[in-house]
Amino acid sequence: MSHKPANVVAANNLATCKLFITSIYKVGESIKTLEDLIQKDPLININDQVVSNLVTMYDIHYPHNSNSKKAKLAETCSKNSKDSVNANIYVQHQSAGG
Repeated sequence: MSHKPANVVAANNLATCKLFITSIYKVGESIKTLEDLIQKDPLININDQVVSNLVTMYDIHYPHNSNSKKAKLAETCSKNSKDSVNANIYVQHQSAGG
């Protein structure tokens, strides 16, 4: 069953819940949920919580090559997000810690 909520909070919560199903496939679904949300309307849907969760999901789903996904996310955020969202902070913090 596929759910595509229009509400950014609902989509973020749905993606986060899918993480706890413990299946790598579900992490991939979580990533797709948030990437689709961002692609649909980046100016409205990019926020700190979505970016933070997506960076964490990349680390879980792509443990050996998450940096390219995170770099693409940071670029998308820099071109399309509100001024208050700086994905580079999340990308650098996660890369340094992991």
